[in-house]
Amino acid sequence: SLDDHFYFVEMAWHLMKDGENVGILTEEIDGVPLIQRLELAFAVPPVQKDGDELVWCVEDKRGVGFGFCDSIVHTGHLLFCSVLKARAARQLAGMMELCGDEPSAARYRALAQTIAEQLAPTFADDSGLLRASTGRSAQPDVWGSAFAVYSGLLKDTDREQVFRAPVRDTHL
Repeated sequence: SLDDHFYFVEMAWHLMKDGENVGILTEEIDGVPLIQRLELAFAVPPVQKDGDELVWCVEDKRGVGFGFCDSIVHTGHLLFCSVLKARAARQLAGMMELCGDEPSAARYRALAQTIAEQLAPTFADDSGLLRASTGRSAQPDVWGSAFAVYSGLLKDTDREQVFRAPVRDTHL
């Protein structure tokens, strides 16, 4: 599973997002602080190359993006996981701020911004939706597109394309 790493970050973020329980981030588990474990988990899902922050997989080392996709083979860049990664980067930025680590917070904010900028150009589909992946099973993805909109990761014009897709394409 390539999404669980980002859900782990989100669970910790929900636990302390309001500024309470911040101390939990420095608590050690087998000698490793939770915040370091979160960073290690965040780094597990693969990317294709440096500078490309979208989650990537190939068929012989494929990963599952989320939920029902465990029986569907996606390859190339993965939309849903990449949206989760952007969200987790924003959450890690917030946690790093609460820990007083502004350089790491800035790094995670920049990473989230990079992912947001890469989404539409990478996953754009003629339907107006975003594709689920860029390799195998690269069909328009209603749920992934809606999640990208909900997560605030698309520019106005790209978000508008997603909004209009269901009324424009009667095959959806």
